[in-house]
Amino acid sequence: KSKEMLLGQIAEVDQQIEAAEGELQRALAVAEALESERLAAAVAGVRTGASGEGVLGAQMGGASTASPAKHAGARGRPVARNPEQVLEEVLTRNRERALAAEHKLAALNPPGGVQLPPKPLPPSHLPVWRANEASHRDKRAALLAAVQAKHRTKEAVSAGLRAQYRALKRAWEQALAEARGEALPGDASTK
Repeated sequence: KSKEMLLGQIAEVDQQIEAAEGELQRALAVAEALESERLAAAVAGVRTGASGEGVLGAQMGGASTASPAKHAGARGRPVARNPEQVLEEVLTRNRERALAAEHKLAALNPPGGVQLPPKPLPPSHLPVWRANEASHRDKRAALLAAVQAKHRTKEAVSAGLRAQYRALKRAWEQALAEARGEALPGDASTK
């Protein structure tokens, strides 16, 4: 009877945990929507120089209609998410933040004022990157030939060792058979 009571209590606690997780996910979705709205309003405010009520806030009425993202499962275990989707979400969020920051900085610099430094190049556009790629292309054929030669050498050594092992095994079996006075199957000397 006490076991059934404990199982019932565990089930109740699990239901409370799931309800709390649902509330947490809804709160995270609302916070994320508000953050996106705030960023969009900041970008729009910097572009136009005016501030107004965000479109998302007017549509939402303070509550999220979007389905909340799964952040954690039962008892705080993380739920597996698609890595590409997570990466895309992070990159999108970073782009929004970078755009908002760029517009804020642009508003501080009057036209014809101090020139901002050029944006940094991505690594794939740098001369060092291109030189490394060219070097890799040039060395690839030589490295492949060296690896293939090493592989052939290992195979030849392995084949020689297998042949030597077979010969030694055959000699050992013959010595044992002669010691016992038996003939080996397939031995031509006993026919």
